[in-house]
Amino acid sequence: MLQTTHVDPVAQTVRLGKRPHPVPLDPASWTVLHRCLAHVRRGRRPTLT
Repeated sequence: MLQTTHVDPVAQTVRLGKRPHPVPLDPASWTVLHRCLAHVRRGRRPTLT
């Protein structure tokens, strides 16, 4: 499960599982992740459909 501690906003990377290095995100993926985290911070749960 991805946790906020796995996200590096400066480098726009995430740590996934046991991969030895952070994974860089493309601009579109970073935007989606950033919006999702903002949504969760406002106290709302993301909905997956």
